[in-house]
Amino acid sequence: MLQQILLFGRGELGTVLGKKGAQADFFAGLLGMDELVDSLMAKDVSPAFKTYLEGFCQGLNDLSA
Repeated sequence: MLQQILLFGRGELGTVLGKKGAQADFFAGLLGMDELVDSLMAKDVSPAFKTYLEGFCQGLNDLSA
């Protein structure tokens, strides 16, 4: 499940789920999910928590590489 969320966040869910995943990737792009997350991170998340999230994401990226 976490892997699918990671792929969805990267817009790559279609590579695993095929057509249904590609539909989700398209829908997320249509809604502007990247821009929404960036704007919410900028205004609602403290710098200390951003550091924690960046470390967590780096760990996930290292595992998937």
